[in-house]
Amino acid sequence: MPESGERALVTRVAAVCRTAVVTGPAAALVHGLPTLDRVRSVDLVLPGSTRAPSARTWPEHVTYRNGLLRPDDITTVDGIRVTSTLRCAFDTSRYYSPLSALVVLDAARFRRPDVTTEQLLELTSALPRAHGRGAFRRVVEQSTVTSQSVLETLGRHAIIEARLPGVRSIVGQAPFEYYDLATRPLIGKVDLLINGFICVELDGRAKYTSDYVTAEERFREKQLLNRGYLLLRAGWRDVWNGFLVRWVANATSRMRYLCEDPNDGNVPPPIGDGEILTRRGLYS
Repeated sequence: MPESGERALVTRVAAVCRTAVVTGPAAALVHGLPTLDRVRSVDLVLPGSTRAPSARTWPEHVTYRNGLLRPDDITTVDGIRVTSTLRCAFDTSRYYSPLSALVVLDAARFRRPDVTTEQLLELTSALPRAHGRGAFRRVVEQSTVTSQSVLETLGRHAIIEARLPGVRSIVGQAPFEYYDLATRPLIGKVDLLINGFICVELDGRAKYTSDYVTAEERFREKQLLNRGYLLLRAGWRDVWNGFLVRWVANATSRMRYLCEDPNDGNVPPPIGDGEILTRRGLYS
């Protein structure tokens, strides 16, 4: 189902709802946020503590969810009543997976880098008590303001979840100074900087060969390498199949960063959901 079809599905379902509120990945779409998987069913929740109707009465492509829904957790976007960003991420975590929620939350935080992890944890504590709140706290702790794409979220998540003993720090969108072809000084960024010297560039194109690398990108890469950085390029299959984790493990075991790393010890705790391993067979 193309993305336009996903949004059309949500709009169609919302149009016939009198009181129900859209939540989960469908709400993320309405908020303009990416989702890990295609939205094939619209999650609905009733305001207050009203119980969901019998499943026999649900329309096609609709799933009702139970749970307390407070007025503060309801907003309207493009005429559609949806849960707030945090609540839709929470519902995505407990009804789908923590990784699905991480994709939504990272995208939301990239839009609002002023909102800190501590503030989000405080807001999470105010969510209704429900199964999965502990797992969602770990999602919040792992989330970041630097992920510019779903692939960046997945790559960072895969490295953290692998619990590689050699990974001491991980920084997203790490800046570095370089010169363009006209020798003008510029500031570039790498998607992930691990241990202060391993640069990971994540690209979602179907395949990433030298044909896709521009002269400017190649020139920038050469300067990174000449300064002693190690550069790893990874795509979707490299992340899902575990190649990226293997490359990082090899790099950390064979190389030692000799300078002081100001970000040493900043790797967040893993969520521990195991979803990367679960999905690996789908992408082999």
